[in-house]
Amino acid sequence: MKGELHDSLESILPEWEELFRSDPEATPFMSPEWARAWWPSWGSSSRPWTVVVRDSGRLVGLAPFILRRRGPLRILGRPGSHPSQDILATSELRPAVAEEVVREIVKRRREWDLLAISWFPETSSIQPSMKRQGLRLRERRTATYPRLELPSSFDEYLEWLPRKRRKDLRRHLRRLDDGELEVVRVGEPAAIGAAVDRWHALKLSWWEAKEDTEIHPGQRGSRYVGFLRELMPLMVSAGLGEVWELRHSGQVVGVEVSLLDRRNFYSWQGGYDLEVAHLGPGKVAIGEGIRASIAAGRRYYDLMRGADSYKYWYGCRDRESRSLLIGNSRPTSRAALLAIGPYERLRGSSGTDSPDGAGD
Repeated sequence: MKGELHDSLESILPEWEELFRSDPEATPFMSPEWARAWWPSWGSSSRPWTVVVRDSGRLVGLAPFILRRRGPLRILGRPGSHPSQDILATSELRPAVAEEVVREIVKRRREWDLLAISWFPETSSIQPSMKRQGLRLRERRTATYPRLELPSSFDEYLEWLPRKRRKDLRRHLRRLDDGELEVVRVGEPAAIGAAVDRWHALKLSWWEAKEDTEIHPGQRGSRYVGFLRELMPLMVSAGLGEVWELRHSGQVVGVEVSLLDRRNFYSWQGGYDLEVAHLGPGKVAIGEGIRASIAAGRRYYDLMRGADSYKYWYGCRDRESRSLLIGNSRPTSRAALLAIGPYERLRGSSGTDSPDGAGD
């Protein structure tokens, strides 16, 4: 088994796809579809730095990184950094793959000064490998990802909720069950692009009307919309995403953009028409997302980054994601890690300027 570096995405994508499909712990943020959409939108000032691990010529592990400059420093990051983003590996070889990935990172320490990423999943093998192989790890600020651990049935979930919330959610979902509101899943690429545009228009209108609602500045612009327009047709086609239109009397009054994998449903972006706010379209969409996720046998309903108060109404609990700055044994890297203050503007854990899930 041996690790090696690839600086081209196209050459590795077919094998990446095969490995992704074979990894039971793979998430959308580790997929080749994510990488294919992320690079045109957010990777212009960086280059791919992908560590692959082969066993007798067969790809058994992969860890995508990006390399870019921040002032005098060469920063390794990742294309996005949701806390579910780990290395890809065949299950039985995961610890050994982690060792090889870190060995390649250490071997190429002259090519980078700092590795700036988010915390790996709790079960990941790569962080212990980094410590064993002499890399220096420093934890920085945290991000909060509220998520709901799902029971075996929707009735059981409702029983978890306080009586008033249980009654309220049932009332909202009756609007869906009785046909007052309708959820339509969008599948055609052109229709997905139109739905993303509609989501953005609805979101902007909502933000403008709700002065107390926070917004990442990047989400206001066309760049983020372009990323979603590139990403979601790929994700929907691969079974890793869903785009819903919420309709009332035949009119689209809401759009939900979500990602999913075997164990998780990621409720990512939602936009709704203020004219039908009294019908609670957001509550209907989240309630249906939870109900459908339980029916599909998923374990978690993830409401993504941010401790927004509405997320806890559904019973979500915080999942903390710490940022890591990792240095090597070279003097430049050691000095940069010690002088941590000036580098807090590395723009989050991944070193990118993309908002929410994109550089989240």
